[in-house]
Amino acid sequence: MVTFIPTFHSVRALVEKGSGHKNPLVRSATARLLTCIAVLAGPDVILGPYGNKDTRRRMLATMAQLLADGNVNTRQFAKQLFRTLMNHEDFDTLLNQEVSRPMIARIEKLMCMLRHQEENEMK
Repeated sequence: MVTFIPTFHSVRALVEKGSGHKNPLVRSATARLLTCIAVLAGPDVILGPYGNKDTRRRMLATMAQLLADGNVNTRQFAKQLFRTLMNHEDFDTLLNQEVSRPMIARIEKLMCMLRHQEENEMK
């Protein structure tokens, strides 16, 4: 689905139906597919100035929601999505604009840990 359908349409469908689903397998598949979209399209297409604002908003808000999920597999795929997008120069600014303060406070510790791991891997 994510390879043949435009990014805007596939993100919209996944976020609307999959991120809040009560089945953890559906949420995990949603996180995996969003990660695939981010890798295939690239962070510049999603977070860049010429990217679709709705897609960017949906992707960042859903990423934050999935990082706080109770399922381990869902969180692992959300962490991969975070690592893919966090290297973009405008990531922090856009994250603060698109994700609510309570949600950012909820995942702040995890985001710091992921950034620290990324810095250690680069050394």
